[in-house]
Amino acid sequence: MSKVIQAQDVAGARAERGLRPGEEDWVEEGAPLLWKRFVQTKEYRRFVEFCEECRVGQYIGLCYGAAGVGKTESAKEYAHWGEIEPLLSWHGVVQPRLSPDNPRPRVAFYTPTATVTARQIEKDIVLLRWSLRVIGEAARAVPQEVETVEGMVRPGQVDLLVVDEADRLKPQAVEVLRDVYDRSAMGLVLMGMPGLEKRLARYPQLYSRVGFVHQYRTLGKEEQQGLIEQQVRIFGGEERRIEKEALAQIIRMTGGNFRQMERLLTQMKRILVLNPEVEVVNKEVVEAAREHLVFGKGI
Repeated sequence: MSKVIQAQDVAGARAERGLRPGEEDWVEEGAPLLWKRFVQTKEYRRFVEFCEECRVGQYIGLCYGAAGVGKTESAKEYAHWGEIEPLLSWHGVVQPRLSPDNPRPRVAFYTPTATVTARQIEKDIVLLRWSLRVIGEAARAVPQEVETVEGMVRPGQVDLLVVDEADRLKPQAVEVLRDVYDRSAMGLVLMGMPGLEKRLARYPQLYSRVGFVHQYRTLGKEEQQGLIEQQVRIFGGEERRIEKEALAQIIRMTGGNFRQMERLLTQMKRILVLNPEVEVVNKEVVEAAREHLVFGKGI
């Protein structure tokens, strides 16, 4: 096997292959995700079941998990946020057209900023729920004018509010969310890092209303193995495979963390594009890819 391209060799190898800027086989900066569609893992399906229980039963649910396991992307997929978010703006709805093709929001997804205040959260949620109601009315093609008077309070017809980065919430902000929940016929899901459930236990008025606590876990070994093998085949066709030792090394390095696995595979793809003659992915390829990243060596 030819020498695996190292980080300092990439520019020269690209020039040797006659690749000019804009003609690379990959995007070095801001590379797109490996998976064009959201990967519905077992953990995602468990997360959907948890959210559905909170939505239907109008409970408060807490979801916690380590960074990179997929909490945020799962919540956005569940809420169909890829369709809804482009219709929103800081001032409300961008295009509340009367069209049956518009999404019909049932879940509101909200991420507070790092310096958010309780007053800002209250305003943001009022605007978000009102905007989702406008989008829903447009989807139903209701023949009526939609008023957009600034400051007007029109509760949105959503069944569940999902709040990401709940670790950022200060005591008064937590009280705002509890008040919103008490005054609304909907469920509430708070998502954050491990320890969120212990921190919110300090607020008995909210914690006493919690119906479910859900841990978003890392990928299982078998599921991770299947995803890695799938991507390796996509990199170079059905003839390319990965050695068992290299596969075990990736699983050991990433520990089932979806984000870390995705970043490692992205770097592996770059190396394999520069070395098309490599038919079997071995530990050398994995180690060369790891040098571009910041997590451990997987020893």
